[in-house]
Amino acid sequence: MKTEERIGRLAPPPRRAEARHSRWQVPRRLGVEIPAGWSMQGSPAIRALQKSLARHDTQFTPDGSPGSDRSPARGARGLRLHLDEGLAAEAYTLEIDEDGARLGAATQVGLSHGLYTLAQWVGLHPRAERALHLEGLAIEDAPSLAERGVMLDVARDRRPTMETLFDLVARLAALKINRLQLYMEADFAYSFGGLATRGRSPYSAGEIRRLDSHCIEHGIELVPNQQSFGHLHHWLRHDPWRSLAEVPAGLTHPFSKETEPFSLCPTDPGSLPFLERLFDELLPCFSSSDFNVGLDETFDIGQGRSREACAKTSAQRVYLDFLGRVHGLLTDRGKRMLFFGDIIQKEPELCAELPASAVAMSWGYEADHPFEDELRHLASSGRKFAVCPGTSSWNSFVGRTQNCLCNIESAARTATRQGALGLLVCDWGDRGHLQPAPISAPGFVLAAALAWNAEFEGATEHLATWLDDWWFEDAAGVLGEVVLELGRNGEVSGETTKNGTAGFFLCIAADLPLTDEHFEGLDSASLDAAHEHLQAVLADLGRARSLRDDAALVDSELTLARDLQSLGVDLGRARLRGGGCATSELDSQARARFAERLAELCTRHRELWPARARPGGLTASLAWLEALRPQLGRCAPR
Repeated sequence: MKTEERIGRLAPPPRRAEARHSRWQVPRRLGVEIPAGWSMQGSPAIRALQKSLARHDTQFTPDGSPGSDRSPARGARGLRLHLDEGLAAEAYTLEIDEDGARLGAATQVGLSHGLYTLAQWVGLHPRAERALHLEGLAIEDAPSLAERGVMLDVARDRRPTMETLFDLVARLAALKINRLQLYMEADFAYSFGGLATRGRSPYSAGEIRRLDSHCIEHGIELVPNQQSFGHLHHWLRHDPWRSLAEVPAGLTHPFSKETEPFSLCPTDPGSLPFLERLFDELLPCFSSSDFNVGLDETFDIGQGRSREACAKTSAQRVYLDFLGRVHGLLTDRGKRMLFFGDIIQKEPELCAELPASAVAMSWGYEADHPFEDELRHLASSGRKFAVCPGTSSWNSFVGRTQNCLCNIESAARTATRQGALGLLVCDWGDRGHLQPAPISAPGFVLAAALAWNAEFEGATEHLATWLDDWWFEDAAGVLGEVVLELGRNGEVSGETTKNGTAGFFLCIAADLPLTDEHFEGLDSASLDAAHEHLQAVLADLGRARSLRDDAALVDSELTLARDLQSLGVDLGRARLRGGGCATSELDSQARARFAERLAELCTRHRELWPARARPGGLTASLAWLEALRPQLGRCAPR
C-alpha cells in the first residue's frame, strides 16, 4: 500500500497531510518523552495506541510506568510529545521520519487527537516478523467545526444498554467526536414520573452520572436533552399532567397510533413549574453547561387552549414568548439553551429576537434540504447556530445510503461556510426503532469525517474503507460495503419515498393503498430488481473477518435487516401482481406464507433485542411489526 493511500484511510481525514520519503523503525520497547505537567496515564487515546502497537509486538507504557522511558536520549528514535502554544485548542501536528515521531499540541485534547491518528497510522501498516517500519508523513490538523456531535433517539422504544453506550462512546471518541446527546421524552427515571416512564426502562440518575464520567474520560461532552414543549405525549396522556396540554382531549399525531395530547399549552401558568421539576432532577446528573430543550414540531399550538393568544399575534409569536421563558429557566440554572429551530424559521425575521445566548439547531434529513437558506437567515440574525443532518436509518430496516451521504455532506459544507458552531448528526427511531445498530454506522462515520474536515473531497468514496477499518474492524474489507449496499435497496426499487423507505412502510403500514405517497415510484420490474438485489447483497458476509467482540451479532443484525426489507419488497410485488390490491385481498395461500415469515422475523427481532437494548420498549417495537397481522387475516399465527 502506498503512503498516499494510507493517508486516505485515516478517519477523520487530516486537514493537511503529506507523505515523507522516509521510514521509522519502531523499537520493540518504545520510549516516550512527555512535557512536564502533562499526564496521559489511563488516557483512552494512549490505550488505543498501545492496542495498535501491541499487534506489532511493541510495548509502550507512558508516564513513568514500569518499563517506560520518559526521556529517551536524542537519537533513540522514540515518540516525543511536545507543547506548542501556537496551536489552537484541538489542533495537533504529527511528524514521522527516520528519527522517530513528534506530536505537538497546545492542550491534552489536541494531544489525544494526535494520538488517535498515530494509533490509526500504526494500524494501517502490516504486521512485520522482525520490526515495525512506519512510513513517514507530516500532518497539520484541526477541526472545521468546534462542536461535532451524535444524538441518539432513546425515546422511541430502543434504549441502549449501558455497555452499548460505553462502547459507542469509545468508538466516537476515536473519530474525534466531542459531543453526545440522548434524545429524551420520558426516558429519565424522574421521581414523580412513574406513570410516564412505566415500562420504558428509563435511565437512572446514577446511570447518567456514570455515562457522563465515561464521556469526560473520552473527551466527549454529554449534553442533556429533554423535550420541553411538544413531544410530551407520554406525560400529557395521564391525568396528573393532562390539564397542562394544549389539546387535553388529544389529537392525531405522527408519533403514536393513539389520539392523545402532544404539546404543553404555552399560556398555561403551570407549564413552567412542570418543566422546572424536570430540569431540577435531570440537570445535576450532567457536567455540561449546555441543555437541548427541543421545542420542535409544536404543530398543535393554536389549535386548542392557546388559540385566542395566537389569533391576537401569531403562533410563532406565542412560541417565541414561551421559548424566552424556558430560556429564563436555564439562565437561572447556569445553562446555555440549545433548541431545534424549525418553528422559529417559519418567520425568519423573528430569529433576531431570539435570546442572545441561545443556540438554534437547524435540522433537516432529506438530500435536498435547504440548509443554505436556513443557515443564512440564522447567520444574518447574529445568533449562534448549529446544523443537524441525520443518519437516514429510521423508518427503514436497511437505511437510505444515498440520502444519508448527500444530507450529511450538504449540512457539513454549509455549516462551515456559514460559520456554524457545529454539527449534530441525529439517529432517530421512528415507528419502533426497527433498524439495527450497524445501519446507523455510515452516518456516524461520515458525519465525524466531514465535521472535522468539511473541505475533504471524496469522503463518500472512502466511507466503505473507513467503516471497515475503524468501525467494523473488518480485515477482509467486506462489512462496510455490505452495509452501504443494503441501504441502496430503495434506490434499486425505484422509490421516491421521503423520510423512510417503501419496503418499511409496506410492512408497518400495510393498510395503505399503493397509490399512497410512501409508495411512489414502485412498479413490478423495479421491485423484482430489489428482490434480486437483496438475495445477493449479503453474499460476501461470510468472508468478513471482523475483530469486534460482537462480530457474530453484527452478522445476525444485518441478516435480519435484509430479511425484514425482503418481506416488505415481496409484499409489494405480490400486491402489484394482484393489480395493486390491498394486503388483505391477497389470496389465502400468499397471506399464510407472509404470516409465517412475519412470525419468524418477530421472533428473531425479540431474540436479538437484549444484546444491545434495555427490555422496556421491546413490546412497543414489536407492535409496529405485528400491525401487519390483521391484514393477513386468520392465516396469521399468534
